[in-house]
Amino acid sequence: MDERDPVAAEDGAMAPGQPGAHGDAGDGPDDVLDQAGKAVADPYNLRLTALLHQMVRKLGHRGTAKALGMDRRTVAASVREGLSRRVRDALEGALVERDGDARDRLEEDVGELREQLDALARELRDGLETVQGQVEALGRRQAEGMRRMEGRLALVEAGRAGSQADATGRSPRPVAGSHYRHPDLVT
Repeated sequence: MDERDPVAAEDGAMAPGQPGAHGDAGDGPDDVLDQAGKAVADPYNLRLTALLHQMVRKLGHRGTAKALGMDRRTVAASVREGLSRRVRDALEGALVERDGDARDRLEEDVGELREQLDALARELRDGLETVQGQVEALGRRQAEGMRRMEGRLALVEAGRAGSQADATGRSPRPVAGSHYRHPDLVT
């Protein structure tokens, strides 16, 4: 049993760098860098690889294999050597399912926000109509008050000029010899 990679040793597969392993002619540091460069060049593949590694960290090889519906040896080989077509397809399905769940939650959140926004818009519209009605009523009351004040001011100005006449058309005369203001008032 190989201590470096127990899953590979159980599977009977050879670990990278061992004689007879896949690509043992080119497992040097340059080849690893080339593989890393290829992975970075394909961001989608990088995303799938990251998803695989994340699932292996959370669920282990067996849990990941069960979640993807494949053998744990296939998962272990994909972690070691890169994604096979079968693992890539399974990861795409998992990614679509995960993104679909996120999209569904996002659509729910957007729907709730839309309803809240509509309710706020109705409340704002109703409040605005109320305020506009109150402002219009206040404007009418102010205009009426201004007309009354103008009428009173006109009367005061006319009284100061001495041109105010009583109802008979004569100007009021003081009663002779009376120094009281109200001569008919008896005390």
